[in-house]
Amino acid sequence: MAKHNDTGQLGEELAARFLVGMGYVIRDRQWSHKKLELDIVAENEELVIIVEVKTRSSDKFGNPEEAVNEIKEKRLLDATEAYIIENEIDKDIRIDILSVILSDPPEIRHLEGAIIPELE
Repeated sequence: MAKHNDTGQLGEELAARFLVGMGYVIRDRQWSHKKLELDIVAENEELVIIVEVKTRSSDKFGNPEEAVNEIKEKRLLDATEAYIIENEIDKDIRIDILSVILSDPPEIRHLEGAIIPELE
């Protein structure tokens, strides 16, 4: 497996542990529908939280969350809509970014509500 895949998987594992430690329940990991995917879907009593995990081995080239551009946001929104429909979600949704830098110890930043869907 390529090093970037190992980095991503480690970041997602650390992110899932972080979320569980914050009291969230993990509903799904690496959920996919056609060509759409969601890294982690978690929930608490009030919300279903879509979590995009961005992992880097360092911040040498910027913070991991900076990799979430307009194209990635659009794909996340499309995937979120597909997830809601497929799973008949009746809770409010929030889309977060969890930024992981694999330093020692790992640095994790949770950006709640980082992506806000435009209302039509």
